Amino acid sequence: MSFTPPSDLELAAIMASKICHDIISPVGATRSALEMIRPGMSENERRPMDDLITGSTHSAIKKLEFCRLAYGASGSVSAPVDLTEAEKVATSYTHDERTTLDWAMPVAVVEKNVAKLALIMMATGKESVPRGGTVRVEASSVEKPVSITVTAKGVRVLVPPHLETIVARRFDDGVTGRNAQFYYMLRLAEDLGVTLSMECNEDSFVLRAAP
Repeated sequence: MSFTPPSDLELAAIMASKICHDIISPVGATRSALEMIRPGMSENERRPMDDLITGSTHSAIKKLEFCRLAYGASGSVSAPVDLTEAEKVATSYTHDERTTLDWAMPVAVVEKNVAKLALIMMATGKESVPRGGTVRVEASSVEKPVSITVTAKGVRVLVPPHLETIVARRFDDGVTGRNAQFYYMLRLAEDLGVTLSMECNEDSFVLRAAP
C-alpha cells in the first residue's frame, strides 16, 4: 500500500490531538481531586487530594512546557533556541524518582529544529526505560548536518511502540496520534539533512540522528 504523507494541516491536527491526549490525564486527575474536596474536611482528610492536585498540576505544566518547545513555535517559528533553555525543559520533563537525565549537549544557540529534535529524541529515550534509568543526550555537531545521540539505560529496556516502523520508514498504519511524535521526529531529521537509526538490547537503547 502506497503511503501519502499527511498535509501540513493534517499533521497539525494529528499533533494537536496527541498533545491533548497527553495533557488530559493530569488535568482530569486535578479535576477529580477538586471534586472530592468537601467543606469542613480536616487537614488530614484533605491531604491526599492536595497531594494529587500538586502532583497532577506539576505533571501538566512540565508536559505543556515540553510540548511548547518540542512541537510548537515557542515565540516565533524562525527564532533560534538557546540549548540551555532546552536543557531546563528536558530536566523538568524527565524529573521523577526513577529517571536521571544526563544532558551533555554543548552550550550553544541553535536552529529551532535542532532543539526540537533533541528534545523529542530525549523523550523517546525516556519511553524506552519505563521502569526508570538514565537518559544521556549528546551531540558531536549541532549545525547542519547535525549529529545527535540519545542513550537510555535501565532495569527494563524496550523499543517504544511504533518507533521501529517509523525509523524504517514503514507507514503501514499511516500517521496517527499513536505514532505522531515519531513521525514528527522523522520530519525534523529530514529537514536537518540527517537520518534516524536505532539499536536496542537488554541493557540499553540508542537513538541516533546523523548524516
